[in-house]
Amino acid sequence: MPKLGVSAEHVAKTAAARMAGYLASDAFAGPYLADQLLLPFALAGGGSFTTVKPSQHSLTARVITEAFLGRRCTFLQLPTATHRMEVR
Repeated sequence: MPKLGVSAEHVAKTAAARMAGYLASDAFAGPYLADQLLLPFALAGGGSFTTVKPSQHSLTARVITEAFLGRRCTFLQLPTATHRMEVR
């Protein structure tokens, strides 16, 4: 979402820094994909993957998935600073 008063250069630097952080990690999914993967994993019966720090969208998707599908979703911080998301 665009922010008023923020220069395009600042937005680009922020995006580049976030991408660099993701690429430097050993995470399978970035924060904007992780929340989208919860539902397919729950419908498939479970599974796990690694991601960077869970976004607020991922935390909300976890609550909704647990409430409507009865699947337990957990985020476990790993020593590598990534998180393992598991759906059971």
